[in-house]
Amino acid sequence: MNSNKHSIMTLYTDASDLYSHKVRIVLAEKGVTYNLVDIHSSDVTMKSLSAFYNNPYSTVPTLLDRDV
Repeated sequence: MNSNKHSIMTLYTDASDLYSHKVRIVLAEKGVTYNLVDIHSSDVTMKSLSAFYNNPYSTVPTLLDRDV
């Protein structure tokens, strides 16, 4: 197993959410590479995303460190 292999994180966020901006600032300060998925909190399809099965509240921001 290659210990140098790192998965790219995925951040599910809402452009109008204050907490999502805070997470993005921290990730930028730490130099973390991540994929950004913008989701509107009022969007009903948000709960159908597989990523939100890992978040019991089905809210943003949700940061995943592996593929779902």
